[in-house]
Amino acid sequence: MQLAVLGVGGAGCRVADRLLAAEPDDRPYLASVAAFDTDVESLERLSIDQENRHAFGSTAGSSGDALAVRETAEANALELQQAGLDAVPSEVSGVLVTVGVGGATGSGAAPILVDTLREAIDIPVYAVTVLPSSGEEGIEPNARAGLLGLEATVDAQL
Repeated sequence: MQLAVLGVGGAGCRVADRLLAAEPDDRPYLASVAAFDTDVESLERLSIDQENRHAFGSTAGSSGDALAVRETAEANALELQQAGLDAVPSEVSGVLVTVGVGGATGSGAAPILVDTLREAIDIPVYAVTVLPSSGEEGIEPNARAGLLGLEATVDAQL
């Protein structure tokens, strides 16, 4: 099985980056890996190929507001869809979206990215969600919204 991995937001991009680093040479399973974030500096710290790192919109001042990021993602939906489609080669068996649901970018943008991809591809889309730690306060609404938004769009969520 060959997968396209799309990391969304800070945590999701780091998970995608780690999957790429851990892929065994003798049994490759990643056809492509791409990262989507509103934070250009975070994207620059990844080992994912530069052409597969996608900064979108500007959420300056959103202060962790997933709704503001969702609105930014909706305003950039065509850009996200095209970058997402470019990251999903025709030979893949599925798409794996990695996302942290505690922050704003993953919770707000991942459901929009998946929705736009679903309009154009007919393969399974799975999500690996990273939950916030118990010590992180005030982000439960983002986590809840992110989980519910993804649940409505993906084939399976871990």
